[in-house]
Amino acid sequence: MLPEDETFSWHYFADVLLSKLAEYGIESIKLTKKGKEKEWKKVEDLKTVYTKVFGIPQGSKYFNDDMKFGRQRLSCLNSLLIEMCTAIPENFAVIEDMIKPFLEGKTIKQAIESKKLFMTNLAILEDCPTRTENLKISDHIMLIFFYTKECDMLIYRLKHFNCM
Repeated sequence: MLPEDETFSWHYFADVLLSKLAEYGIESIKLTKKGKEKEWKKVEDLKTVYTKVFGIPQGSKYFNDDMKFGRQRLSCLNSLLIEMCTAIPENFAVIEDMIKPFLEGKTIKQAIESKKLFMTNLAILEDCPTRTENLKISDHIMLIFFYTKECDMLIYRLKHFNCM
């Protein structure tokens, strides 16, 4: 415990606390208002809503990095959505040429047979209702995971591509 003459008074503590709460409250209102004023067309647009108080998240520099995105998917709760491909899905809108560079010379069928191809299927989000009519769930993002000969995980993300 600190000596009495070295501790902050209750009045000082309350003053600092209330001023910080007011600052965060004002910034939260600004942030909410900014977010409603304009529509985000790309990930970079999202960064425009951050303020001095809240700052841009450190992870934002990795928003467009497929490997970081995939690693996050693997290490978080949503890893349960990753399934091994046992067959080419009927609604699989990916053509062989799109992911061929990642399959080490194999075809999609060969990768499935060797149990090296995994994917997330977010088709459940299609036509999902939102709170208001003008809100829209972003386009499907499909992740394809492929194990290489060295047992490394290659992650290929199809951005804004209706795969399902």
